[in-house]
Amino acid sequence: MAGQSNNQKKKLGGCQNIKVVVRVRPFDEKESRGRSRMAVNCISPREIQTKDKKYYYDRVFQPDCNQLDIYSYVVEPMINDVLAGYNCTVFAYGQTGTGKTHTMTGGDPSSLSSLDWRRDEKAGCIPRAAANIFDEIASMKVNDYNVRVSFLELYNEEVRDLLNPDERQPPLNIFNDNKGAVFIQNLNEKNVFNSNDIYALLQQGTLRRQTASTLMNNHSSRSHTVFTITVHIKEADLSGEEVLKTGKINLVDLAGSENIAKSGAKDKRALELANINRSLLTLGRVIQTLTDKNNRHVPYRDSKLTRILQDSLGGHTKTCIIATVSPAYSSYEETQSTLEYAMRARDIKNTPMVNEKVTRVQMFKEMTTEIEKLKRDLEAARLGEGFFLPQERWDEIQNQLHVNSNSLTMKNEIIDGMKKRLADLEVIQEIKSRDYEEAMKNCKNKEKIIHKATALLKEHRESLQQEKYVSKHYFQAVQEENTQAKCLLQATDTLTKSHDVLQRKLEDQYFNSYSNERLMQEKCRSLQETIVSGREQLDKMSLTSQSAVTNQMAVLEESARACHQEVERCAAWKNEIEYVANNMNGVSEVIERTGWSGMDNVKGTQSCVNEVMGLVDKGCKNFEKYTRHAKQMNKVRSRFRDMLHKQIQHKRQQIKLLEQEVEEMVETLDTIDRETNTFIIEEEEEKNIIKQDFTSITTVLENTRVDLVAQTESLEENFENITRNNNKVKSRLTELINEKIDTETAHLNLNQTQIDTMKQMIASTEKSLEIHISEQKSLLETTEEIGKDLLEGWTPVIRAGDTPNKISLNYPKRVGDGALPRDVLIKKFKEEFDEDIENESFHLNVSTNTEEHLSPQKSNEYSDTAT
Repeated sequence: MAGQSNNQKKKLGGCQNIKVVVRVRPFDEKESRGRSRMAVNCISPREIQTKDKKYYYDRVFQPDCNQLDIYSYVVEPMINDVLAGYNCTVFAYGQTGTGKTHTMTGGDPSSLSSLDWRRDEKAGCIPRAAANIFDEIASMKVNDYNVRVSFLELYNEEVRDLLNPDERQPPLNIFNDNKGAVFIQNLNEKNVFNSNDIYALLQQGTLRRQTASTLMNNHSSRSHTVFTITVHIKEADLSGEEVLKTGKINLVDLAGSENIAKSGAKDKRALELANINRSLLTLGRVIQTLTDKNNRHVPYRDSKLTRILQDSLGGHTKTCIIATVSPAYSSYEETQSTLEYAMRARDIKNTPMVNEKVTRVQMFKEMTTEIEKLKRDLEAARLGEGFFLPQERWDEIQNQLHVNSNSLTMKNEIIDGMKKRLADLEVIQEIKSRDYEEAMKNCKNKEKIIHKATALLKEHRESLQQEKYVSKHYFQAVQEENTQAKCLLQATDTLTKSHDVLQRKLEDQYFNSYSNERLMQEKCRSLQETIVSGREQLDKMSLTSQSAVTNQMAVLEESARACHQEVERCAAWKNEIEYVANNMNGVSEVIERTGWSGMDNVKGTQSCVNEVMGLVDKGCKNFEKYTRHAKQMNKVRSRFRDMLHKQIQHKRQQIKLLEQEVEEMVETLDTIDRETNTFIIEEEEEKNIIKQDFTSITTVLENTRVDLVAQTESLEENFENITRNNNKVKSRLTELINEKIDTETAHLNLNQTQIDTMKQMIASTEKSLEIHISEQKSLLETTEEIGKDLLEGWTPVIRAGDTPNKISLNYPKRVGDGALPRDVLIKKFKEEFDEDIENESFHLNVSTNTEEHLSPQKSNEYSDTAT
């Protein structure tokens, strides 16, 4: 502690809490024999549990931990801090017999010289720290260093030097130097050169320490001890000057805290214990005050222990407390008290700071003062006014004087060199003075340039504000235009969607029209094929009837005379046949109006007529036989007339049905036509709304309609040609019938054989009529199926979706007025801001060399602002 007066602080660091660790010792022999219960439980490396409370610390060491574990966690990190210039303190606190001295000192110090501190199981924190310091210094390869050791004892509130061999030494006094640091007067600090020197000093001090036997411990420490290792290292700073770096570590072994009744102390031991408890109680109050947020007065001076540890508690030292406790339930109260004490100490905050480094000049002054003091002491000894020194001390002083004299010579040489350097610096100062005068002249020139630049900058600033004002109005105009553009874009999007819907609708309509056209073409093709097949059958029947007529002509010519008597009857038959022909003409007219394929019926009827003519021829030939069976023939004729009348009635009914179906189909076509016209009208209305966008589509639809009309006209022309051909065939058949009737009139005189043949022919005619009726029925069914197919196959126009309603688009209500002309804006700006511009003060910091350098800068700033 003696060297604290020279340890000035600097480089303030951050606040940090005092580190607190707890060490639980194992059961001793007495506790093991008594099978004592466990009072504490180590839950985790940071938690310890009693029966009443759970405590949290920086580290909790279980009973099976060794000395190296404690040192590695607590002291070893501090060694590097000491060598870096910090002050560090480690002190052990706890009940008597819990292992405080064992933790700090360890085994017998005399046995440490032969062992390595990393392998020695019994070595405590003090010998390990001594060896570790020298190992670190060796690894740093430092040539100029000094290590000093002091060892003091606080017994009954008196400070004793344990390195002083005088047993009657007076108590040492504690002072504060002029900088407020604690200083212990006449405390010896021994220079050490290796760890063995420290071990020897530790052994000497330990033997002089006050111990006594109590009920708690046979060798109980009755005093507090502070073992201090101070390290001085010389190093060069950035300027090349040598400085002295100082670091210190205080290893404190406190006396045991215990109950007087339990310890069995009496008389003198009781007084010792009272003083111990007094100092520990003061230490507890200091800790309690430091943890109190009210920041009251800290009672450091109430005890010498707290005064010595003042810098370690709430000061600028890195501090760690090792709280040692007993696991036995018999010591539960002391254990709980120690844990509470350590818990409060954990809230203390220190502000570690590096000790100020001492320069060579300061060391030189201190050494000169020390030499002068020693000279005065020596002179006093020679004159008999001083005191006696042992030979060892005298030799040491002489050696120190010799070393100091050599150092003084070197310092004088350094001073001479510094004087020469000072002369050189004076010459340099003169040169710098001349440079300074030139710089002042340049500064005056720069001031002129700055004044000119100020004027230019004022103009530039005015123009800049003017441009900002104009740009602001332009920006507002652009924002209005952007808003209008957004509205137009929304309207365009809506119109585009409507266009897409209508486009899909027109495509679907075109597809349906195309499908209907294909279906009509297929139906017309099938109808045309039916007509062609009917015409082929008619041609075949005509050829057959012509061949039959030719064969019968000869027979009829021979029997002409025989049939003369039947002229009247044949004339009657002629009238009936004309009546049938007239009916057939009506049917032909109906067929021409409906446009259906009813010509097959006409052809069938014509074939019947031809067959009847053949029968008449045969009847003429068999006229003689007919006369004999006249009555029978009359019956046959009446039956044939009835049958033919029924057939005609049936045909009329079929024709009426066909007319009704044709009318229904015409009505259906008219309905479809009206729907188509209505749809076209709606489409025309929609086209008028968006006419410009769908001109091309309208053209395509018009071309399609023209093609359909042309195809319809071609179909009508084909139908008219077919009708004309049918009329020609009908007229030709009528002529043939008339010719046949005339021929039959000429050959009415038929013989009996011809009548028999005619009778057979009539029977065959009945069969052919039945066949013809069945064919007519099948033809009618075919016609009905064709009509149904046309009705079913006709695909009405399917709407592709509802036509988009007319949308009220959100067009801008008005077009933006835009920005005002530039000259108008500038005039308006001058009217509003002239006074502000005139009164505005300019604070400039221009660093250009010439006035011309400002012009490009001005133009660049102007262009940036305009942009």
